[in-house]
Amino acid sequence: MLYRPLSVSLMFLVFSLVYFFMGPVTYRVDNLGQFLSYFIFYILMGTLGYLSGVYFSSRVKVNRSTRLFRINFWSFFFFSLISSLIFNYVVASGNLIPLNIFNYFVLAFSGELLSLGDIYYENKINSVGDSSSFIASLMFAFLGWARFIVVPYLVWNWMSLTKIRKFSGIFVAILPVLTGLSIGLNKPIFDFSLIFLFSTLISYYIKRKENEIGEYRRLRRLLKNSLIAISLSVIIFGLAMNSRGVTFQYIEFSSPLRDIAVKEVVPENSVSISLVMLGHYMFQGYYAFSLSLDQDFDSTYGFGHSPFLARQFSRVFNRDLTALTYQQKIDKYWPNGLRWHSAFSQFANDFHFFGVGFVVYSIFFMIALSWVFSYKYGMREFIYFMPMHGILVVFLPANNQVFGFADSLGLVLIISLALFYRLVCSR
Repeated sequence: MLYRPLSVSLMFLVFSLVYFFMGPVTYRVDNLGQFLSYFIFYILMGTLGYLSGVYFSSRVKVNRSTRLFRINFWSFFFFSLISSLIFNYVVASGNLIPLNIFNYFVLAFSGELLSLGDIYYENKINSVGDSSSFIASLMFAFLGWARFIVVPYLVWNWMSLTKIRKFSGIFVAILPVLTGLSIGLNKPIFDFSLIFLFSTLISYYIKRKENEIGEYRRLRRLLKNSLIAISLSVIIFGLAMNSRGVTFQYIEFSSPLRDIAVKEVVPENSVSISLVMLGHYMFQGYYAFSLSLDQDFDSTYGFGHSPFLARQFSRVFNRDLTALTYQQKIDKYWPNGLRWHSAFSQFANDFHFFGVGFVVYSIFFMIALSWVFSYKYGMREFIYFMPMHGILVVFLPANNQVFGFADSLGLVLIISLALFYRLVCSR
């Protein structure tokens, strides 16, 4: 069971590659040999990193009496509430009071609610871009991460919570989802559903190992609910794509080189468009990866893999790194900012495509440490942190979903500090 995260991650990454080449959308890849060589190299380095992490952590003498932090529910609730409000402030309203969510419900109950596509375009028209201040960005990084551990906390502690605490916890957990709905944004909806699924799976395996029959039966039932949440996310995504007017032609014309085509055998209707677009949404980054292999390497000094870090670098040093990134170099073939780019090519901005192998090694090394500390030693903070590792792996083909945003990047920093603390206390 210690190797379950590795096996699931590898199966997913291999599936993503098979889907990219054999799915309903075809992508022209000119440098196929180089592309596959790097992909296999990353798979091998990820495997080696995970095995090294298990070997290292299994030989650490863990001091179980040392607790990283003691969580008071109401302190945790208010901290998470602030986190969700900051998220709403940064991505939606520019106001700590979530008026956009209130307006969303007013329109919904009045029957005047626009379609998800209209909401999305309305938000784009009114958006002024990344107007958040440097202070707001830092607050987002250092406080915004708390919203990611609300669901794992609720899943793990549900039976010990009073009704008022359950209600309060659910309220703060769905606030980011409501933010997403209010501006037609899919990301917080998928974040919630995936974290719910991963939290349930992780808790289920741990409770089963501990032979807590009542708990793992509860979690087995909860697993069905998490799958329903995933299904609802896909349905909402489909509704959003259809209401934005997405067609197969839209997918094909996303490539100025006309390297992308939907197979003729696929019927074009609202359901097929939603499913095909979901696959394109998740795996289009491999196409950008292949285009980037033809470009020269110019290091971005450790900041170019993350749009958030690149913006802060520009603010502090008054130097824009955008022109040095692979994403900007292929902009005329695959528009930067409008299309998704694989996390592999985004990490390559800093370390070249060969160096990305060592980044993947480090990522899977950290995943192994977190899993061993949670599954083998029952350290609660890593049970809360593990779902973020799942999101990181799921979005590797698509985008740098975790390191690219301030709140999730802040959680990576917290996880790193927690691992360091645990290792120091184990000496």
